[in-house]
Amino acid sequence: MQSGFFAGPRVAAAKAEPAARELLESITTTGPCGPVTLTLSFDDYAVDVRAAYIGVLPPLVTYGQHAARAFIRQHGLDRVRGWSRRDRVCIDFRLSL
Repeated sequence: MQSGFFAGPRVAAAKAEPAARELLESITTTGPCGPVTLTLSFDDYAVDVRAAYIGVLPPLVTYGQHAARAFIRQHGLDRVRGWSRRDRVCIDFRLSL
């Protein structure tokens, strides 16, 4: 019997996919100026998803805390962060496994 639980890459990706899709949909409404780089990293306990692109912050992040809180609740996320410097945007979220 194993003493711990390890979620492999397929489980981590499957748990993060719905939130990542919604984040990408929100980003596409802003009309990014180029490709969006989506990075998924995980360990035994959590999945981190980061989107980076050139453009402006999406409505999911800019429409106040209500949209971000609803996004967090809907997908069971630990946090959502978004920031922008000049025209470079980065948004990330964490999901416990």
